[in-house]
Amino acid sequence: MTRPTRIAVVSVLVASIVTGCVAQEPVHATPPSTSAPSGSSERNCVPMLGGDTELSWSADGSSIAVLMDFSSATGAYSYVDVVSWPSLTVRQQYRPAYELGPVVPSFDGSSLYWLGKHDGMNGFWSLSASGDSTLIGTAPDEVLNMAVATPDGIVWSSFTDFQTLTLTVRKMDWTSHTETIVPARPPVLQTWIDGQGQWIVLSSKTASGGQQFQVLHGGEVTTVTSPTTARLVGMSPDRADVIYRPESNLSDYGTSIELHLLALAGGADDVVSVPIPSGLGASPLALSSTGVLAYGDQGGFANHVCFSAPALVQGK
Repeated sequence: MTRPTRIAVVSVLVASIVTGCVAQEPVHATPPSTSAPSGSSERNCVPMLGGDTELSWSADGSSIAVLMDFSSATGAYSYVDVVSWPSLTVRQQYRPAYELGPVVPSFDGSSLYWLGKHDGMNGFWSLSASGDSTLIGTAPDEVLNMAVATPDGIVWSSFTDFQTLTLTVRKMDWTSHTETIVPARPPVLQTWIDGQGQWIVLSSKTASGGQQFQVLHGGEVTTVTSPTTARLVGMSPDRADVIYRPESNLSDYGTSIELHLLALAGGADDVVSVPIPSGLGASPLALSSTGVLAYGDQGGFANHVCFSAPALVQGK
């Protein structure tokens, strides 16, 4: 497989980040600021309400769900905003009066699911715009690692034994039938699953202090290794590379997000550096199926979610 030239990709990635911050209607007594964070004149940003934040892209890359968890004197609760890409409009807001588990947008982002315990049952739930939850199907009470809604159902990975990091990947179709895709295997730190549920990446540490990535597709397993410990981010849109972020670049308040593209065909890493204003907390971070990077601005408690564009890989 021929390796592409990435210099043009990096140039377009940096040059195409458009100025702007899109306002939304306030839903709190004290609305969030609609101005971009300090130093953010070269980024697309959408204001959020803060809270402990998680990001989850729809499988087609058209929208991202922003889960925000809060605490009050009466207990914990969650808010979710679904933001459309590339318009950066808030297409739907969910305001349940209870705490949600990890959220999973539908394939096109038009619906929202979540995993957790509700009404005494653990499983995947469909969340309505009014905040009501409807059970889709039960699931084991395990620690979720990642989930994605494909056209055929929900594919997710969870730790069957968190102490040993033993992980299993399963699929639940829309009739609630569940099957195991990847049997339990230890130790796995992270997983990534593509929007069709056909590509799965398992990340684990090596004995020499590096990071190993096993790529499962079509019954075949391809293993690639980074010499340093790293955080799995995903795969390139053409599925030719595993994308990771070195742990040395995981500081919440650096000046850039450094992403490494590790080719399944072998060879040295290509590196994409996404500049961010000094002092900005680039966490959490999520990469869409089309290569758009989204990240929070306050080290996990996002007052804004910001986006870089275009795709990391334009094609080969």
